[in-house]
Amino acid sequence: MCEYCGCQAVAAIEALTEEHEQVRATADDACRLAEAADVDGARARLTELGALLRPHTAIEERGLFPALAGDFGPAMEGLVDDHRQLDATFQALCRGPASAGEVDRQVWAQALVEAVRTLFEHILREQDGVFPAALSTLNSKQWDDLDKVRTELTGVSEVAGALSTSGAALS
Repeated sequence: MCEYCGCQAVAAIEALTEEHEQVRATADDACRLAEAADVDGARARLTELGALLRPHTAIEERGLFPALAGDFGPAMEGLVDDHRQLDATFQALCRGPASAGEVDRQVWAQALVEAVRTLFEHILREQDGVFPAALSTLNSKQWDDLDKVRTELTGVSEVAGALSTSGAALS
């Protein structure tokens, strides 16, 4: 995790980063299970991965990326494309190997490992590029808009969470 620019001090970025950590742990578990020939266990973890990624990517795509599009449009479009490709790949992997045969299971497990590697590279680009850029680019209204998107999608406000964590009273 990046800690050099201070973006983790912003509640919205902290929340996205925590979600990345949950995604990484779930994806790692899926790979370990697949490599141990536990296809059902890996598929279950992939289902959990999808449940983590769907609201996370929606928050980024509806809140964070549009706020950065003026300065970083092509990069934001590329990240959205990544989201679509990763989603399609993980949905296909959720179906499991083509057959119960050993060769198909190994091919499937390798495809899973490769998809997870691509996911981790994507996360790194966000944490080392997008999040620091947001820290230096977004204004207070854009941060508020990002929080509104999170609240709409999850029912949780990062601003309220940050205030309650710090002991500040909500008015």
